[in-house]
Amino acid sequence: MGGAYGNGFIAGLQRYISTLPVEIQKQIKITLAADFAPYQAGYFHANSDVKTQQFKHNNGWNVLGMGWLANENEEGADQVPTNKNDRSDHSIFSFFNDISSLAEGVYTWDNVNQKWVKQ
Repeated sequence: MGGAYGNGFIAGLQRYISTLPVEIQKQIKITLAADFAPYQAGYFHANSDVKTQQFKHNNGWNVLGMGWLANENEEGADQVPTNKNDRSDHSIFSFFNDISSLAEGVYTWDNVNQKWVKQ
């Protein structure tokens, strides 16, 4: 549900930004959406104007046997290699290692090495 909310939030921001003077619009760029185990991701699409990365767990263990709800691929999102931990549930707590790899700053996407490079 958070992935769908995030997509809607970004769309709202983009609509608002489009109402601003052009010189201000050029200064604002949404560069990344990070979706952590988005619920039923197979039913929605990543925003084509914003790089989207999907983080998920694919191993067999999960809390209530429902990890598959968060293991669908979101169309248009880049799949981040699965974190090799012992959890595959939908809880954000199982993604702390992934979240901690995201650091505040200015980044550019390196197409050759397929990774973000901090400036």
